[in-house]
Amino acid sequence: MNSGDTIGPAQAYLAQAGGGNAVNWRTTQTGKYFGLRFYNENTSAINYGWIQLNTSAASDFPATINQYCYDDTGAAIAAGALPAPTPTPVPTFSACSMALLRMGLAALAGLRRKH
Repeated sequence: MNSGDTIGPAQAYLAQAGGGNAVNWRTTQTGKYFGLRFYNENTSAINYGWIQLNTSAASDFPATINQYCYDDTGAAIAAGALPAPTPTPVPTFSACSMALLRMGLAALAGLRRKH
């Protein structure tokens, strides 16, 4: 598969243990994608994902996994798509915590004047 190809319920999948027909991988491949479908026991749903790998030689080995990703919602995913990073929450301060901070700063200022 190429980057951007859809992996989801509309695609055909091999259901063979042990590899199935990997004839397209029995040549040098660099940065290509392997789509997958699997049952996720944590979400009790079929999930879709991809593995990006490089292969060499006629036997498709050695193979190197470069990266992988799957969508745990059961939705289709595009080959090469990565989830958006979760934004880091910005700390918020309540009026009470700000008042305590002011009191602490005032106490520190008082200590400095005495010395």
